[in-house]
Amino acid sequence: FDGNTPGSLVLTDNGYNGLQVMAASTTVTASADHTTIIGSDQPNIFSDGGHADVTLKGGAGDDLFVINNPDTVVQGGAGFDTLQLSGGINLNLANVKGIEEVDLGTNGHNSLTVSLADVLNIPDATPKTMTVLGDVSDMVKLSVADGFTHVANDTQIMNGITFDVYHAGIGSNVVNLLLQHELTVVAA
Repeated sequence: FDGNTPGSLVLTDNGYNGLQVMAASTTVTASADHTTIIGSDQPNIFSDGGHADVTLKGGAGDDLFVINNPDTVVQGGAGFDTLQLSGGINLNLANVKGIEEVDLGTNGHNSLTVSLADVLNIPDATPKTMTVLGDVSDMVKLSVADGFTHVANDTQIMNGITFDVYHAGIGSNVVNLLLQHELTVVAA
């Protein structure tokens, strides 16, 4: 791997507690616990490899973060960043910042708890909008205290996918949550 062309890397920490990706369109997988991976300004694909105590930090590109461990810390950067769950995860977004889209994946029955604060953590967007992809086997839990509401027939179609639109917030803190129509939605 020469660092100038797209490719894949598997990185080990080797005691440095932080590795930076300096390559275009790179796939990077943590191969040990206690690893921090920092992306470049190009689109990157990150994976926690199922390891514990992993931090994944995006750069300026449109990044994809694939996680198997709900304790992984994910920090999206500039650009449109997607978090994809793999393997039956029950996730709240306490360790996740700056993600515009969550893909509940096709592996296992995943669930996601979303609060108003989680959507407000999306950088540089007005209004703040988070998109959640998934199917009937996946579940989204919405914080009742945050007042998420859905008006019947309030839908949006993007790339041929129908989303139910939920709203929450007051004044300048109004957010939109687009949930794929097939998802199971419950109050948390």
